[in-house]
Amino acid sequence: MKKYIVPILFVALMTACGGEKEAPKKERLRPVRSMVISESASSDAYVFTGTTKSTLESKLSFKVSGQLKQVNVKVGDRVTKGTVLASIDPTDYLVELRQSEANKKATEAQYVSARSSYYRIEKLFEANSLPLSDFEEAKAGFESAKAKLLAAKEQVAAVRNKVTYTRLEAPIDGVVTDVSVEENEMVSSSSKAFTMSATSKVEIKVGVPENLIAHLSEGMSAKATFASLNGKVFPGTVTEVGYSSLGGSTYLVTVVLDGNDKAIRPGMPADVEFRVEGGAFKGNIVVPASAVGEDSKGRFVYTLEKQSGKVAKVKKAYVKIGALTPRGFVIKEGLGVGQVVATAGLSVLLEGVSVRLD
Repeated sequence: MKKYIVPILFVALMTACGGEKEAPKKERLRPVRSMVISESASSDAYVFTGTTKSTLESKLSFKVSGQLKQVNVKVGDRVTKGTVLASIDPTDYLVELRQSEANKKATEAQYVSARSSYYRIEKLFEANSLPLSDFEEAKAGFESAKAKLLAAKEQVAAVRNKVTYTRLEAPIDGVVTDVSVEENEMVSSSSKAFTMSATSKVEIKVGVPENLIAHLSEGMSAKATFASLNGKVFPGTVTEVGYSSLGGSTYLVTVVLDGNDKAIRPGMPADVEFRVEGGAFKGNIVVPASAVGEDSKGRFVYTLEKQSGKVAKVKKAYVKIGALTPRGFVIKEGLGVGQVVATAGLSVLLEGVSVRLD
């Protein structure tokens, strides 16, 4: 009997093992972020980047040529009206002034002599003591001397102006934004020496797309945020809305900042926000840009058709998109209010699979 014990035990063990059934594994569904489609909100905020600029900018140059003797300012300096920015060596113009003054003095002497002669001859002519030809000759000499004296005086005034023009003064209170000259170099009257910006007001020009331009108008409020000033926000007002395109369906809009903060300098980048009441795309369907994908057939979204609870089946829906707004793409065709779409992870989704709504 002993020889049968092992086989019987083996069969018993096999029967016992075969009787155990594995519990079915529960399917783990991928969580997917989603949103329910609704119409666009009643107001939207739109942000565009621009650069600050003074409302008044002056490009300054000397009115005379010469060797630059002294430059008194540098970029970033704040100056008041009348401050001497730079000066040209006036030596040559001072010599010219002395010569013109000497010429004027000689011309004055000639004028006095011609006038005296004219008055004397006039009296003799009136007394019939001299012929008409002598009178006319004296009169012509007097008129000529008077004209020469006037020209000499004008010449002196012109040269005095040249001497004055060797000093370039600030025409406004403002900030020096550019210095184009250096000491000891030769400058001409046609070359720019400095650029100044008024400190009274600062403006920002931004490019706005055509789908929004009709919703902006002069006088509406805006605000500018400066990352370089630790995110400080300044209120402003739209002062100009462009009527002609800059190219690429973009229009120029000018915003002037309220007040006068010295921390704001010309050339600083800023994000300008416009809030459009009523929404530029009110009544349209807008989905996040992350919800829109693209393949060889075009743009698409993944709709999520609910099955039970939070379980939904993925379905690809091709759509026609419109403008890109701050909240995403306007959907012109392919979606309806109430549908659910995936808003993230499109690269790992496949049509027909089940997912869990997150």
